[in-house]
Amino acid sequence: MTNAPSGGKGKKVTKKQASRFRYKWLKVIYGKMDDLEAKLRKLDFLLTMLDYKLSALENLIMAKRENVTIYSPTYVHDTAEIGEGTKIGAFCDIGRNVKIGKNCNIQCHVTISNGCKIGNNVFIGPNTSLLNDKYPVSKKLSPVIIEDNAVIGGGVIILPNVKIGKGAVVGAGSVVTRDVPPNTVVCGNPARKICEWEEYANKKSKKKN
Repeated sequence: MTNAPSGGKGKKVTKKQASRFRYKWLKVIYGKMDDLEAKLRKLDFLLTMLDYKLSALENLIMAKRENVTIYSPTYVHDTAEIGEGTKIGAFCDIGRNVKIGKNCNIQCHVTISNGCKIGNNVFIGPNTSLLNDKYPVSKKLSPVIIEDNAVIGGGVIILPNVKIGKGAVVGAGSVVTRDVPPNTVVCGNPARKICEWEEYANKKSKKKN
């Protein structure tokens, strides 16, 4: 038998009663904690949605100012520079100090890592990644450079410190591990030269006809 102040002055309760009393209050406390956790999760979700909305609003303001089309949701860092007439699809990630030229077409789910530079009239297909860290995680970054009029197919991975020359074409699904000379068509994993731009252009024109 034990004395319990909550059971009335001088009243004795059994250990079993005391155990039930503690269980009851623990159940109430844990119930309150679960309720609070659910509310915090809901608040976190609402804050995330608000962040998306603010990001979309910032993109819209920038797009109207610079004649740029950015589909939401897409993240564009404040320091990124985007040229006039460029279009960026949804679910893209444009990192810090990225520079994108004029009249580019960047489709959905593209990741452009910090510091990467893209010239004018560049096409980048969906689900493509431009990487910048050869030995993650390191402080020294080696961003990708893509020069004017290059075409990058969908699902391409371009490794750090790679330069894609003017007018070069990278086939879909390629993994680019080294520089691609101007007006060269590469494909595969690792990407290798398959033809010159003139041959690619001829095949493209024949298919149109």
